[in-house]
Amino acid sequence: MASHAAAASAPTDIHIVTLNCWGLKYISKQRPQRLAEIARRLALADPAPHIVALQECFVHDDYLAIRRATRHVLPHGKFYFAGPFGAGLALLSRWPIEEAATLPYPLNGRPTAFWRGDWYVGKGVACATLRCDEDEPGNAES
Repeated sequence: MASHAAAASAPTDIHIVTLNCWGLKYISKQRPQRLAEIARRLALADPAPHIVALQECFVHDDYLAIRRATRHVLPHGKFYFAGPFGAGLALLSRWPIEEAATLPYPLNGRPTAFWRGDWYVGKGVACATLRCDEDEPGNAES
Protein backbone atom coordinates (compact mmCIF):
# COMPACT_ATOMS: atom_id res chain seq x y z
CA MET A 1 0.00 0.00 0.00
CA ALA A 2 1.39 3.41 -0.97
CA SER A 3 2.20 5.85 1.78
CA HIS A 4 0.30 9.11 2.14
CA ALA A 5 3.47 11.10 1.33
CA ALA A 6 4.06 9.13 -1.88
CA ALA A 7 0.44 9.58 -2.93
CA ALA A 8 0.65 13.32 -2.25
CA SER A 9 3.72 13.73 -4.51
CA ALA A 10 2.35 11.61 -7.38
CA PRO A 11 1.60 13.58 -10.56
CA THR A 12 -2.03 14.26 -11.41
CA ASP A 13 -1.45 14.47 -15.18
CA ILE A 14 0.94 12.40 -17.27
CA HIS A 15 1.80 13.23 -20.89
CA ILE A 16 2.70 10.10 -22.87
CA VAL A 17 3.93 9.83 -26.46
CA THR A 18 4.19 6.53 -28.31
CA LEU A 19 5.67 6.53 -31.78
CA ASN A 20 6.76 4.10 -34.48
CA CYS A 21 10.02 5.63 -35.74
CA TRP A 22 10.24 3.51 -38.90
CA GLY A 23 13.94 3.18 -38.12
CA LEU A 24 15.14 0.06 -39.93
CA LYS A 25 18.76 0.60 -40.94
CA TYR A 26 19.39 0.28 -44.71
CA ILE A 27 15.66 -0.25 -45.39
CA SER A 28 13.76 2.78 -44.10
CA LYS A 29 14.03 5.74 -46.44
CA GLN A 30 15.34 9.00 -44.95
CA ARG A 31 15.91 7.30 -41.58
CA PRO A 32 18.61 9.72 -40.30
CA GLN A 33 16.55 12.79 -41.20
CA ARG A 34 13.36 11.32 -39.71
CA LEU A 35 15.02 10.31 -36.42
CA ALA A 36 16.67 13.74 -36.12
CA GLU A 37 13.27 15.40 -36.62
CA ILE A 38 11.66 13.09 -34.05
CA ALA A 39 14.37 14.09 -31.56
CA ARG A 40 13.88 17.79 -32.32
CA ARG A 41 10.11 17.66 -31.94
CA LEU A 42 10.23 15.67 -28.71
CA ALA A 43 12.74 18.16 -27.27
CA LEU A 44 10.52 21.13 -28.17
CA ALA A 45 7.11 19.59 -27.42
CA ASP A 46 4.75 21.77 -25.41
CA PRO A 47 3.65 20.43 -23.07
CA ALA A 48 6.76 18.31 -22.65
CA PRO A 49 6.09 14.58 -22.52
CA HIS A 50 6.71 12.72 -19.27
CA ILE A 51 7.11 9.32 -20.96
CA VAL A 52 8.00 8.44 -24.56
CA ALA A 53 7.77 4.89 -25.91
CA LEU A 54 9.52 4.36 -29.25
CA GLN A 55 9.02 1.43 -31.60
CA GLU A 56 11.23 0.49 -34.58
CA CYS A 57 14.15 2.46 -33.16
CA PHE A 58 16.61 -0.32 -34.04
CA VAL A 59 19.86 1.65 -34.31
CA HIS A 60 21.45 2.34 -30.93
CA ASP A 61 23.12 5.51 -32.25
CA ASP A 62 19.68 6.84 -33.26
CA TYR A 63 18.46 6.21 -29.72
CA LEU A 64 21.53 7.97 -28.28
CA ALA A 65 20.95 10.99 -30.54
CA ILE A 66 17.35 11.23 -29.35
CA ARG A 67 18.55 10.92 -25.73
CA ARG A 68 21.03 13.76 -26.21
CA ALA A 69 18.38 16.02 -27.76
CA THR A 70 15.76 15.30 -25.08
CA ARG A 71 17.95 14.96 -21.97
CA HIS A 72 16.72 18.27 -20.55
CA VAL A 73 13.09 17.05 -20.45
CA LEU A 74 13.55 13.25 -20.43
CA PRO A 75 16.70 12.56 -18.38
CA HIS A 76 16.10 8.80 -18.05
CA GLY A 77 16.08 6.23 -20.82
CA LYS A 78 16.24 2.56 -21.68
CA PHE A 79 17.15 0.92 -24.99
CA TYR A 80 15.85 -2.65 -25.03
CA PHE A 81 18.31 -5.16 -26.50
CA ALA A 82 16.77 -8.44 -27.76
CA GLY A 83 17.22 -10.79 -30.69
CA PRO A 84 20.07 -10.64 -33.21
CA PHE A 85 19.00 -7.22 -34.55
CA GLY A 86 17.49 -5.72 -31.41
CA ALA A 87 13.96 -5.21 -30.20
CA GLY A 88 13.56 -1.76 -31.74
CA LEU A 89 12.02 -0.61 -28.46
CA ALA A 90 13.12 2.34 -26.33
CA LEU A 91 11.71 4.25 -23.39
CA LEU A 92 12.43 7.84 -22.39
CA SER A 93 11.18 9.17 -19.08
CA ARG A 94 11.12 12.23 -16.90
CA TRP A 95 11.26 9.92 -13.91
CA PRO A 96 13.83 7.30 -12.86
CA ILE A 97 13.43 3.83 -14.34
CA GLU A 98 13.63 1.41 -11.43
CA GLU A 99 13.14 -1.84 -13.38
CA ALA A 100 13.00 -2.72 -17.06
CA ALA A 101 12.51 -5.96 -18.97
CA THR A 102 11.48 -7.32 -22.34
CA LEU A 103 8.89 -10.07 -22.64
CA PRO A 104 9.58 -11.75 -26.00
CA TYR A 105 6.77 -12.98 -28.18
CA PRO A 106 6.85 -16.79 -28.40
CA LEU A 107 5.92 -16.74 -32.10
CA ASN A 108 7.82 -14.34 -34.28
CA GLY A 109 7.35 -14.94 -37.99
CA ARG A 110 9.22 -17.38 -40.24
CA PRO A 111 12.91 -17.31 -41.18
CA THR A 112 11.94 -18.16 -44.76
CA ALA A 113 9.98 -14.88 -44.98
CA PHE A 114 13.19 -12.88 -44.54
CA TRP A 115 11.77 -9.84 -46.38
CA ARG A 116 9.35 -9.30 -43.47
CA GLY A 117 12.15 -9.31 -40.90
CA ASP A 118 9.89 -10.45 -38.05
CA TRP A 119 11.87 -13.59 -37.26
CA TYR A 120 15.20 -11.74 -37.12
CA VAL A 121 14.33 -9.05 -34.62
CA GLY A 122 13.58 -9.52 -30.93
CA LYS A 123 9.89 -8.69 -31.04
CA GLY A 124 8.15 -8.45 -27.72
CA VAL A 125 6.75 -6.11 -25.11
CA ALA A 126 8.92 -3.62 -23.22
CA CYS A 127 8.04 -3.22 -19.55
CA ALA A 128 9.28 -0.71 -17.01
CA THR A 129 8.63 0.46 -13.48
CA LEU A 130 9.09 4.20 -12.97
CA ARG A 131 9.40 6.16 -9.75
CA CYS A 132 6.95 8.98 -10.48
CA ASP A 133 7.91 11.58 -7.89
CA GLU A 134 6.63 14.95 -9.02
CA ASP A 135 9.56 16.82 -7.47
CA GLU A 136 12.40 14.66 -8.83
CA PRO A 137 13.29 15.05 -12.50
CA GLY A 138 16.66 13.34 -11.81
CA ASN A 139 19.51 12.54 -14.14
CA ALA A 140 20.40 9.00 -15.22
CA GLU A 141 22.52 7.22 -17.79
CA SER A 142 21.26 4.25 -19.82
